Amino acid sequence: MARERPSFWALYVEPVIGILAIAVGMTTFAAVARIADSGANDFTVFLESARWLRQGVDVYQRPLRPGPGYNLNPPPVVLLFVPFSFLPDWVALVLWTALAAAAYVLAGYWIARTAAPGRMVSITGALFLSQPGIISLMLGQTGALLMLLVTAAWAADREERPGLAGVLLGVAIAAKPFLAVCAAYALWRRSRGFAAGLAAGVAAMVSLGLLSSGVEGYRSWFNALAQISWTAHVANASLLGLLTRTMSVTPEVLHATPLVDRPQLVQPLWWTAVALIGLVTAAALVRTRSRDRAWAILLIASLLVSPLGWVYYATIFVGPMLAAARTASRPAQVTLAAGCACVNVPPTTMPSLGAPGILIFGSIYAWGFLLLFAGVVMASVSRTVLPRPASASNVASPA
Repeated sequence: MARERPSFWALYVEPVIGILAIAVGMTTFAAVARIADSGANDFTVFLESARWLRQGVDVYQRPLRPGPGYNLNPPPVVLLFVPFSFLPDWVALVLWTALAAAAYVLAGYWIARTAAPGRMVSITGALFLSQPGIISLMLGQTGALLMLLVTAAWAADREERPGLAGVLLGVAIAAKPFLAVCAAYALWRRSRGFAAGLAAGVAAMVSLGLLSSGVEGYRSWFNALAQISWTAHVANASLLGLLTRTMSVTPEVLHATPLVDRPQLVQPLWWTAVALIGLVTAAALVRTRSRDRAWAILLIASLLVSPLGWVYYATIFVGPMLAAARTASRPAQVTLAAGCACVNVPPTTMPSLGAPGILIFGSIYAWGFLLLFAGVVMASVSRTVLPRPASASNVASPA
């Protein structure tokens, strides 16, 4: 039997993606090494909190170094940084970045194995070339590890392991509470194993936080959340970020210029937008039986309705979104492609373009998230079914 000839993509496009990803990855790593000397990124705040935890003092007090804001990670996540807190800052940041890079590679492998066989280089390369991936690495954020956790949960669900999927998603929700929207998946899934696993994952993480920081630690964390004053930052792709940038004057450090000055309208419009996203999400979940689409809808919606939906968390929905896109109609695929293009624009406000430029480019990531959400919803309600690889786990069934 004659061997199938490699495709044009495999012969020419994928090697270029791999080479570019290696080059950009090395450049990003070099930039992180330079940042390590100045200590001006989020990771230094996480290290401070871990050292305060070891000393038995308030983990969520104001950071000692200017620049990054408060540590908003819940108490159990602070434990993740304790091993790094014994090292010099620059060593800790380099090791953390290497760990994050490895997480992206492993997540790319899982996504390729689960939804796109033979495309690991393309998927992993795209992660290192993407703005969300680059920004997360530069800031020393937890985006890569969160992506790995969520991707593992989605893959386990696809492989008919609902208990494991629930536990992993529960851990992710406890680590990043904006993912609490995804708890609705337990209702859609109608699986006792998934629901029990999700509850166990949340309970285990909360218990770990109570053991490490006590009730006072959680109280202090809530107080830190109340100090948030940077929702207008251009990297915040949530609906609240979009409305705050568009309708209120914010500190210059947030790199945002309002289109109009009507701050009193921000909260009412935000709650209205959140309600609309909730209604559309519920309607899409009722219409679809695809687990991939359900995961993608809920993950994107969780970032849209969160007060802080940072663009560097966009990698968490790459797996289910890619799987959903492969079986979507052409209009849905075009919409998803447009959303991906927006999310990968370098951070900017484009003030020289005037009001339209401020509205479009100043919130380009929010528009990208909205397009991605619309694309997955279109895929979920479309009656067009394209050829797909056989996979019984892609169709939901009570378990």
